Amino acid sequence: MHLRDARVDLEGRIVGLGSMTYPKDDADAFRLPAHDNICVDVRDGSTLRATASSRDPESGFLVSALVGPLVILPKLIKAVILETLRAYQPTPLRLQSTDEGGQLVAEGFAQYQPLSDWRLEIDVDQNCLQFRLSAALRMIKPSELRGAGNYWGTPEPAVRIDIVFTVDAVTRTALFTVPLTATAESTAPRSLLTPPLANGVRLDDATIDSRGRLYALTAGVAVQLVELSSTDIATLVLEHYSVGRLPNGVLASPPYPVYPRIWLDAVDLATMMRLCDGASSMDLKDGSFGHLQQDRESDVPTQSIEKASFRVRVDESGLTVTYHLFVTNLWHQGGESSYRPDWLDGAFALPWPTIVLRFPRRHLLSWRRRIERRRA
Repeated sequence: MHLRDARVDLEGRIVGLGSMTYPKDDADAFRLPAHDNICVDVRDGSTLRATASSRDPESGFLVSALVGPLVILPKLIKAVILETLRAYQPTPLRLQSTDEGGQLVAEGFAQYQPLSDWRLEIDVDQNCLQFRLSAALRMIKPSELRGAGNYWGTPEPAVRIDIVFTVDAVTRTALFTVPLTATAESTAPRSLLTPPLANGVRLDDATIDSRGRLYALTAGVAVQLVELSSTDIATLVLEHYSVGRLPNGVLASPPYPVYPRIWLDAVDLATMMRLCDGASSMDLKDGSFGHLQQDRESDVPTQSIEKASFRVRVDESGLTVTYHLFVTNLWHQGGESSYRPDWLDGAFALPWPTIVLRFPRRHLLSWRRRIERRRA
């Protein structure tokens, strides 16, 4: 499969082939128009919605026309679906939860029907996942009525809602760190990685390799962004690579990094994304904020980062992070080659298609829409 086959819309939502069905309600408040897909919001995984989607010829992303009611999932069902989508080797699953939870919400959000007796089946076919969900439309007591209602009367047995959708392997690779197993790593890159033009969002420009790993762009090389997190601290590793694209559109997994390698403590990509919604800059002083490895020599002195400044900028190309790092022993090549304390400057950029796939935060996507309106 090609990267451009990923079933993701411009809001970063999965658009799985499938459908939602349930009997017509008595008041005709939960109309369900024709549709051929189910939209999964992966920002929190708590909602499903029917959609009629088409592939945008310019961006390569899907365009979703959300129709009909919204299904709000209970926590357990939501967690299982997200965990399976992100799993390196997903397994078939059967789950039944008799607990009450979730809602079927009418399109105008004025009415809703509680749900219960959830059933979830997940099948795996060559890394293509098929999800089958079913829930009972729970009839409620008059004392519970506040926007809710028994819109299907009080039938016996209970009326059920059924949802079926599939998610393919390339979609999971694009959105999560899931390897695309069909990719032959020995295949020669079709072309070198080049910065995307500032002419909109194109799925083909996403900087993701066949193992689902994420890259940013710098001058001449790509930077693999490796996040290591624990309960105490977040660490962002910048490893520089020279990479190209494979014939199926993903980046070739590089064999070894090009130095320097930078370990940044107390910051991660989520930190950078939050800066876009506020101060747009961050300064760290008087501490230990990571370290640098300038080359592969074993006798290099410790290169600690004692000060750090970060600036973010959002424009037509995407998100650019500029960093200014004070290093205790920075190697200087020249007439007096030596290690001495000094500042190291650099920057990396995430193009818009990568942001849509991996960081579909509402404030970032609103930036993209404003930029596109200005360009139009």
